[in-house]
Amino acid sequence: MEPAVHYVMTADGVRIAYTVTGNGPPILFCSELVSSHVQLEWSQPVMGPLLSEFARYNTLIRFDPRGSGLSDRVLGQTLDEFVLDIEAVVGRTGFREFALVAVQLGTPAAIAFAARHAEQVSRFAIGDGFARMADLLNTPQSRTLTAAAQNDWVMATEAIGYVVFGSGREESRDWGAYIRSCIGPEAFAPTYLDFVATWDASDLAPMIGVPTLIVKHQGVQVVTMEMVKDLATLIPNAQFAIVQGTWADNPEVFARRMIAFVNSGVGDAPPAPELSSSGLTAILFADIVDSTALTERLGDAAFREKARELDGTLRSVIREHAGTPIEGKLLGDGVLAVFTSARQAIEAPGLRHRWRRGWPSAPPRPPRRRRHSRGQQRLRRRRQHRLTHQRSVRAGRSAGIGDGALAGADIGWRAVRGPRRAGGEGRRRAGAGVGGGGGGGVMEQPRIQYAKTSDGVSIAVCTLGEGHPLVFLPVTNSIGIEGLWQIPGIRRNLERLAEGRRVVLYDGRGVGLSTRDVEDLSTDASERDLEAVVDGLGMSTVDLLVSTFAGPFAISFAAHRPDGVRKLILVSTVCRGRDFHPPRELRDLRNLVEINWELYLQTQSLIMYGWTEEGRRWAEGLVSDVNKDAYLKSFAVFRNSDASNLLPQLACRTLVMHWRERQAGISIETSKDLAAAIPNARFLTFSRQGGMTLFGDWDSTLAPVVAFLDDDLPRYKEPQLPSGTAIILFADIADSTALTEHLGDAAFRAKARDLDGALREVIREHAGTAIEGKLLGDGVLAVFTSARQAIEAALACGKAGGDAGLPLHLGIHAGDVIREENNVYGGAVNIASRISGLSAAGEVLVSDVVRTLARTSAGVRFEDRGEQKLKGVGEAVRVWVVAENQEPRTENP
Repeated sequence: MEPAVHYVMTADGVRIAYTVTGNGPPILFCSELVSSHVQLEWSQPVMGPLLSEFARYNTLIRFDPRGSGLSDRVLGQTLDEFVLDIEAVVGRTGFREFALVAVQLGTPAAIAFAARHAEQVSRFAIGDGFARMADLLNTPQSRTLTAAAQNDWVMATEAIGYVVFGSGREESRDWGAYIRSCIGPEAFAPTYLDFVATWDASDLAPMIGVPTLIVKHQGVQVVTMEMVKDLATLIPNAQFAIVQGTWADNPEVFARRMIAFVNSGVGDAPPAPELSSSGLTAILFADIVDSTALTERLGDAAFREKARELDGTLRSVIREHAGTPIEGKLLGDGVLAVFTSARQAIEAPGLRHRWRRGWPSAPPRPPRRRRHSRGQQRLRRRRQHRLTHQRSVRAGRSAGIGDGALAGADIGWRAVRGPRRAGGEGRRRAGAGVGGGGGGGVMEQPRIQYAKTSDGVSIAVCTLGEGHPLVFLPVTNSIGIEGLWQIPGIRRNLERLAEGRRVVLYDGRGVGLSTRDVEDLSTDASERDLEAVVDGLGMSTVDLLVSTFAGPFAISFAAHRPDGVRKLILVSTVCRGRDFHPPRELRDLRNLVEINWELYLQTQSLIMYGWTEEGRRWAEGLVSDVNKDAYLKSFAVFRNSDASNLLPQLACRTLVMHWRERQAGISIETSKDLAAAIPNARFLTFSRQGGMTLFGDWDSTLAPVVAFLDDDLPRYKEPQLPSGTAIILFADIADSTALTEHLGDAAFRAKARDLDGALREVIREHAGTAIEGKLLGDGVLAVFTSARQAIEAALACGKAGGDAGLPLHLGIHAGDVIREENNVYGGAVNIASRISGLSAAGEVLVSDVVRTLARTSAGVRFEDRGEQKLKGVGEAVRVWVVAENQEPRTENP
C-alpha cells in the first residue's frame, strides 16, 4: 500500500514531498533525480520491491529531490541546494540519528550531508555511487542519453530503463513512462548539465567517519567500476562489495545486503534473510477455490479480470512476509512461493482478511518481469469427484525439449579449424556456454570449418545434420555462428531444422569468425562468399534460406546459377534496398551511431529482436561480431542494391514469406509485388512470436519453411489460437508424485522433458496447436479445429506416454474459448480439465459434445461412462471412453 505523502518547506522556499513508512531503526533513503517519485515508485518493478524490503525491517524515510516527482519542479543548480532538501526532511521527521542509504545520482548530496552532519548519521550504505557528477556525465552512455534526449525524449527515457537500470526487457518501456513522470527533458538540457557537472563531493568524502558500505552492481554500465572504487578509496575504512547483475535482476537481495549492514548492532533489528538457491525451503501453494463454478457464475472475462487482480495481491503479501513468488509459475489460479521460514510461510496465507469479499482491486504492485496471463486453468485443481482408480494430481510442471545431438560431417572446404577468430579482432566468449533446453550443463560448440573465396577471404562455416543442403545466408547486421549457438531457443530450432537435411550456416565477410578486415563488401563480394560455401558442399543443387538484407544478393546468385539452386525461401526481405523502411524506433536511433556504437547496437537489437533475455544475448553477440565500418558500408550497399530485373529469370521454386508486424520494415504490398514478379512463387503471411530473429520461432516461421522444403506446404496452415469454438485436449502424467519418488527428481524431469517434446510433436502432426508455455501438471494443453484430429492426437499421445513409461490421463471437450495473448481460457477449458481428471491412466475420455462431432468420422468406438458430476460445473456431463475400433466378432454355431 502506498504510504501517505507529506510536504516540508526548505530553507530556500522549495516544497519537498516525503513519506515515512515501516517500523524499526530509521533509514533515510536518497534516491536519484531521474527515478524519484514517492507515490508511483511503490508500483515499479525495481524500486517497489527494494523499498518494501527496507520498510519491512526499518522506518523508511523517502523524499523527492527538488525538480523531481511530487516536489516542486525547480531544478537545483548546486549540490548545497540538494543538501537543503535532506536537512528539511530530517528536521521535519525529528529523528536524531539514522542510517543513510544513497544510490547512484543521489550519492554526492548524501556524502555532503553525512560529512556536515556526522552526529546524525549512524551508518552509510551506497549503491553504485560516485563522488563527482562530471565522471558520470563523461561516460559514453551518459553522453548518448543526453544527445538522444534532445531529439526524442520518449526514446531516451526508454533507453535509460535499459542502460541505467539494466532492465533491458519489456518493462524497459514501462520504466520510460515512469521516468517521464519523475522528471522532464529540461533536466537533460545542455545548459542545466553545465551546472550538474560542477557537483563534486570528493573533498567531503574523506570527512565521513561512520561505518560505510559501498556496493557495485556488475551489470550497471553507466556507473563504471573505476568511479565506485575511487569513492571507496576516498571514504576512510569503507567496505566494498560487488554483486552480480543489475538493479532489475533481484532488488530484494540487494536491499537485504544493505539492511544487514545498516542494522548491524542496532538493538534487536533483524537482518534480512538471504534466500538460498537450493536446500531446505518452505513452499506455499495458493489456489482459487471452485474456480470452475466461479467462471460459470461470473463469466469468462470477469473471472479473468478478478484473477489478475488477486494474483497481484497474493504476490504483494508474499513479498511482505519475506517470501519469493515464483515468476511465471502461475499454478491453478494462484501462485507458488518459497520461504526460508516456516513461520513466515504460515503467516502469509493468514492475511486473507486484508481482502474484501468479492475480490477487491489489488493495491499498486510492481509489474512482473514476464507477465503472462497463463496457468489460470491448471490440472492441479481437480480434487473432487474422482473415480476409484484416480490419483491426486502433482502440482508440478513439465520442462521444455532437451538439446539434441550436434551433427556435422566433413565437407570439402580447404581449411578445417576449431572455433577461433579468422581476423585480427578479439572475442568475448571463453569456454562453454550455457546449455539450452531444460537443463544446464556444458553447451557443445559448433564445429567450424573454413572456405576460401576467389578473392582470398576466409569464410567460417558449420553444418548440422545430413541430407540435402539448406544454406542460410547471413547479413552484416546479424550475429555470427558462435553467437547464434549461445541462444538456447535458436539452437534448439536449428537442431530441429537439421532433422532430415543438412543446415549450413556461415559468417559473411566482416562478421563473426570470418575475416573481419575486408574492403570489398559489395553485392558481388557477398555472392563470392556464398559461391565458396556452396562449392565446398560438393552438391549439384542447394536450397537457400534468406532474410532481411540478404535478399538482393541471394536473388542475384539464384538467377546466375539457375541449375544450382533448387528452392529459394525469401523471409521478410526485398529485392531493392530502397523498399526497406525501418520503423520509427530504429530511425530515431541513427544519431547514436557516431556517439556510442555499442549502445546503438544494444538498443537496436533489443527493439528488433525483443526485450527479452534472448534479445539481450543477441545484443551481446552483435557487439562482439559486428564491425562498425563494415556494418555501415554493407548497409549502404544494401540500400543501393536492386535485383528486381533478375526476378523473372528465377527458375527455382520460390516461397515468399511476409511478416505482418510493422517492425519488419517491409509493407505487404512490397512482398506481394516480389512474389508476383517471380514465376510461380508461393506467398505466405505470418505473425512471428520470437522477435525478428528468423530462428527464434518454430510454429509461425520455420514450420512453413520445412513444409515447403518437404513439398508439404499446401497442407500446412499457420497455427492460430482460436477465439470461438475449439476442440480442447488435456494430457497429464498419471501418478507423477509417485513416479518422482520412485525415479528420483532428476530422472523424472529428464523423462518428462522427453515426453513433453514427443507430445507436442504429435499434436503438430495432427494439425493441433500446443499452447506454448502452458505446461499444466506434467503435460500439455492443445486446441484443434477437428474433433477427429483431436481424438487421433490423444490416442497417439497416450501411446507416447506408455512407451516412455509415463502413462497419461487424457480428456477432450469442445466449446467456446477466449484467446488472450498466446493462451486460451474459458469454461470449456475447465470442463476439459475435469474430464481429463476422470480418466484412467492411458485412457482417453471425451465429452458427449465431442462424441457427437466425431461419431462417424473418427474411426473409433465410444463406450458410455454415464453422466459425471464435475467440480464447479452446474450440470452433469456425459463422458465416453475412446476405444480402438474392432471388427464385430462372429460366434461359432
